[in-house]
This record gives sequence, C-alpha cells and structure tokens, in this order.
Amino acid sequence: GPNDEPYRSAITLIQFDCQEKKSQKLNSQGFIEPMGKGRFIDLTESDPPWIDLPVDSVGFHIIETFCASTK
Repeated sequence: GPNDEPYRSAITLIQFDCQEKKSQKLNSQGFIEPMGKGRFIDLTESDPPWIDLPVDSVGFHIIETFCASTK
C-alpha cells in the first residue's frame, strides 16, 4: 500500500460501478486504535484501480442491494 505503517481500523470511501460490477477505492484513512480512533494514517492511493467484485464478496452484495434500489 501507499503507507506500510501498522493500523488497527480504517475508514474507506469506495465508489461502485453498477453495470460493470466493479469497485474503486477513492480514499482510505487508517487509525492506530480500533473504531476510527487515535492517530490518523493516510492510506489513499494516487491512482486506485477498478476491481472486479467476486460474486460472494461484500462489495458484490452492496451493488446488488443498492443498484437494485436506484432503478
């Protein structure tokens, strides 16, 4: 990753492509304590790739639920 410093929790903003069933990490912040607490560590990648979502992944289930509700 962009920062190899250890962290115990993270908050990540992800965008999804409903038609292609892909996701892309827009930004990510790590924290040295659980539940987004403690010192902040920037984990954002400069040019994050689009990733195909496996059928049994959490991201795939998010797309199935959210994208179906926006039609």
